[in-house]
Amino acid sequence: TNFYDRTGEFPGVTLPITFGGVASTGGIITNTSSVTVYSPSNIAGATSFYLNTPTGTASGFTFTYISLPTLTAVSPAGPSGPLGGGTILQIIGTNLATTSAITMGSIIGATLTLITDTGVTMTSPVSTTAGSKIIQVTTAGGVTSSTTITFTYVAPPTLQSPVSPAAGPLGGGTVVGITGTNLQNPTFVYFGNTAGTALVGNSSGVTANATTPAGSPGTVNVGYYTVGGGVTLTGAFTYVAAPIITSITPNRGPTGGG
Repeated sequence: TNFYDRTGEFPGVTLPITFGGVASTGGIITNTSSVTVYSPSNIAGATSFYLNTPTGTASGFTFTYISLPTLTAVSPAGPSGPLGGGTILQIIGTNLATTSAITMGSIIGATLTLITDTGVTMTSPVSTTAGSKIIQVTTAGGVTSSTTITFTYVAPPTLQSPVSPAAGPLGGGTVVGITGTNLQNPTFVYFGNTAGTALVGNSSGVTANATTPAGSPGTVNVGYYTVGGGVTLTGAFTYVAAPIITSITPNRGPTGGG
């Protein structure tokens, strides 16, 4: 209040405003109760705020300078998740207590659930594109990022029918070839309700192998899962019981065969 009197004295005059003894820029009087000012550069910490007018000096408030945050790591290391978002990870660094937003590349909407000075727990937002995204953190001290602090969005896998071979023994052990897209780094491959073993996804993402577990006679679905999601081929593999000989007719013949 009282930045200038009602007779119009002092409007348009620049007020000397200091932050911890450092003069600001701006500070032009526009009305009796409002002055816009730009803070000068200063060291981190709370500073006393002084407004010097032709009729006296006003003080009693502080302005706190916040250091630019630094990012040192992300947990888990090398995080990745589906395009649909929902992956929980932690950003580790310093001066993070005032974090207000985190973006993945240009993708906004990350949910922040736990914020401390040394770490922020977050949930990844939805993305329309796969690939590595640089994580950018916004705080009261500024915006920062690091090329080593990234998150990778993984597109969901697709499968092409049939798998090969499409049948095998009840005891399992059949190495099944699978074709499709985005098949890198499988986390689970199910035959019916049982997980297969020896999962290998080609780096090209178009082929993969899995070894069948033991099963019961009949046809089962094949489900393929990565961090990007899962997909199922209905009735893609058949468990076949071992043959049993019950009789031979005739059961005798000449030594010459035939």
